[in-house]
Amino acid sequence: VTNASTFSNSQKWKQDLDSKLVLPDGSPVPCLLLANKCDLSPWAVTREEIDRFSKENGFSGWVETSVKENKNINESMRVLIEKMMSSSTGDGNSSSAGSGDYINIKETSPPGWACC
Repeated sequence: VTNASTFSNSQKWKQDLDSKLVLPDGSPVPCLLLANKCDLSPWAVTREEIDRFSKENGFSGWVETSVKENKNINESMRVLIEKMMSSSTGDGNSSSAGSGDYINIKETSPPGWACC
């Protein structure tokens, strides 16, 4: 979120993913847009811009993350896996796979826990 060019490049990455990989029914693979470095300021883009961008480019949703502070990293992966599993089981939730909405994650990692 602190670099406008990296943000805009995510559109190319998403298009590349969609052109190379689809689910068995032909729909796009669920993909979350991670607004990383949310702990830094100033942001180069607003939350409204991220929300619009996510929806316009077919992301399943977007999440504010900080790898440095381990904010929403595991939780984002959990959300993505849940979206993938619901798409693969055909339970009817795949229609929401491209809604692009902000995903408000309230769970936090245990204090002092890190991924690596």
